[in-house]
Amino acid sequence: MARVAPDATAFADRDAASTLLITSGWANPHDTEARVAWARDLERRPALRQALGLHQRPGRGRRAAHGSDLWRQLPAAVAVKRIYDPENLFRHDANFRL
Repeated sequence: MARVAPDATAFADRDAASTLLITSGWANPHDTEARVAWARDLERRPALRQALGLHQRPGRGRRAAHGSDLWRQLPAAVAVKRIYDPENLFRHDANFRL
């Protein structure tokens, strides 16, 4: 991913050596609270944050997810979102409104 220029796509954080996606799935709606808590607890662990360099980006939300290049990348990200998520189905911490 580092071979792609930061301004070539909607995803600017291209200098990372790797990326990590924490996921959890469940079928029973009664498991939601416990599964979400597990994923958030894992993401907050200091050793994991240090290993991934997340200790340098405190918090959640757009700035933490996209880094300092967010506003430079925003036009490309909005263009992708307009095509693939016009109803704002994917409205998470790092989301932005159209």
